[in-house]
Amino acid sequence: MQLVSASLLSTLSPARINEVRFGYSRYRTSFSALDANIDYSAPNLNFGTSKLGLPEIDFSGIFDNLGATAFSIPRGRTSQTFQILDNFTWLKGRHTIKLGGEFRRAAIDSFNDNLERGFFSFSPAAVGGLNACQLPTPPPACTANNGMGDPATLALVSYYLGSTFPSADTGNTQRTTYNNGLSFFAQDDFRVSPTFTLNVGLRWEYFGPLSEAHNLLSNLGRDGNLALAGADGVDGAYKRDLNNFGPRLGFAWNVGYGTVVRGAYGVYYDYIPQDLLIANFTNSAGLVTNPIGSRAVISVANSYDSTAFNGTNPARRFSPCRIRSQLLRHRARTSSSRRATSRPRTCKTGTLTSSISCVRVWRCSLGMWAARGPSWFVCATRISPT
Repeated sequence: MQLVSASLLSTLSPARINEVRFGYSRYRTSFSALDANIDYSAPNLNFGTSKLGLPEIDFSGIFDNLGATAFSIPRGRTSQTFQILDNFTWLKGRHTIKLGGEFRRAAIDSFNDNLERGFFSFSPAAVGGLNACQLPTPPPACTANNGMGDPATLALVSYYLGSTFPSADTGNTQRTTYNNGLSFFAQDDFRVSPTFTLNVGLRWEYFGPLSEAHNLLSNLGRDGNLALAGADGVDGAYKRDLNNFGPRLGFAWNVGYGTVVRGAYGVYYDYIPQDLLIANFTNSAGLVTNPIGSRAVISVANSYDSTAFNGTNPARRFSPCRIRSQLLRHRARTSSSRRATSRPRTCKTGTLTSSISCVRVWRCSLGMWAARGPSWFVCATRISPT
């Protein structure tokens, strides 16, 4: 992690001070399996996903899993943040006036090959209807545990037969996402009397929608189908919100005897973190790794061949021809849609968020601080969507 910060404090006059600050941070992280560089296709374990490393093979908790978790492994990101702000302070009579502004930018280069090594889950229930279990005199594995069957034996039978519906994705998950933020504020600390000070202020916040450097954002279009940003009414991740005005009001009252009573009220806004919008835990969990566009991420679970898994048909567990045809079909739709200047139509989904706004935080506090004796402070917070 790298951090850089700088500030410049200027005394413009005995009553005017200005401060400029700049900050930059860079954070890089990645996660991978221990066998990430092992090609299992050499010992005839080609699962057809074109990814190195063993898929996750799950036995429903009866036995330990084989392979690292298939969810979000491997993944990595490089996050960069930029910030520049200016604060101006002016002392004028009984007023202390503060003005300022801030610009923020967050940029993330990331990849998340979720499910691209494949996930196979085997359970006793998958083979509960075996022909052998329907015989007049079924084997003990089918009749153990009061007719429920022996879970360990049946799970292994499911594994040897390849009886499962796996999960597997394929596609390029490399993305470069970013968003910008801007804010301005004005505040006045007014000394009404030697024992009472009133604080009045207003802050405006803007949180820019998520963007992608290669225009790979997608969301629900007007007809309920996925569409790339810039087509079918999809202007971006969500609509811009320019109404984030946050008033502030507070006071400090010196009641004497070493006791000060303080109270404050304010409205605060916050942004939606990028990781909630770029998630690809499933095919349609986020806005950037969907089955659409030039870097479509699609599911290949339908190409699974159980006869290849159990050795009846010595081939890949996922058919490469079917995977390739699905990729070509998605790319053809994207290409033809671009030529027709309309958005590509693919699958329908109802899991994406078509409109996201910032949250509003209402905060009210009241407290008492005493130099001698007990002190107390009460704060109430309410969070609601805008």
